[in-house]
Amino acid sequence: MREIRNPKPEIRNPKSETSMKTALCCLLCIVAVLSAGCPRPVREQNVCPKEEPRMLRIVALGDSTTNCVGKAEVTEATAWRSLLAADLARRLRRPVEVINAGVDADVAPLALARLQRDVLDRKPDLVVIMLGTNDAGFFRPPRGVADTPRVPLDEFEKTMREIIHRIRATGAGVVLATSVPMSGNYWLRDLAAYKEHGLNYLVAQYADVVRRLATESCLPLAEVQEAFQKHPERDALIPDGIHPDPRGQRLIADTLLPVLSVAADQPGKPG
Repeated sequence: MREIRNPKPEIRNPKSETSMKTALCCLLCIVAVLSAGCPRPVREQNVCPKEEPRMLRIVALGDSTTNCVGKAEVTEATAWRSLLAADLARRLRRPVEVINAGVDADVAPLALARLQRDVLDRKPDLVVIMLGTNDAGFFRPPRGVADTPRVPLDEFEKTMREIIHRIRATGAGVVLATSVPMSGNYWLRDLAAYKEHGLNYLVAQYADVVRRLATESCLPLAEVQEAFQKHPERDALIPDGIHPDPRGQRLIADTLLPVLSVAADQPGKPG
């Protein structure tokens, strides 16, 4: 019989096993590092686009101080309406438009007559009302002069109340502004009444009505008249006596800005 020999027992090399384990660990580490750098598949998600802020619409109701382009070297870019719209948009971080509803030589009764067409039909969020200079004046368009105010003080107050009421009834907010005072450059500065009582004695009385209405109706008030009266270069800012120049436009915008910033967050109350 052939002798069957037992095979030689396998001899393991412990050093070799250790080397293989080390190599395997290194390989796994490399794979892990490479995997970490690979972008993971992203699940589709229904992400709603961010809603753009709604346009804030402001209508500026007034006279030639509001319809100011072409007077005292004012352009559309330097008009207080344009300056205010840009400043307010930056502050509120939303689009803002300020629509011109100013008419040269306008007074409160005429503003009331056109209120629906020029203001309410435009569906404003806020309305800035700056009237009083022409109402208080002796001037009669086109170049006439009288010895009494164009609109009596009590009629001015009654009409302003009605304007405010109609605007608030739509849900729009109202901001009142005292009117720009006249400067020493005004062409009627030598009238006897102005010589005796002061150039702005009537304008100040009509501004007091606006202040009282703001208090009684809990409305925001921009003290435009006061800002000009306190300015050391008032006459220079109003070169023709009644219409502010570009620097005066900036003063109006700066005076209105903080008031409008607050009013924009307060919805109008029907009244």
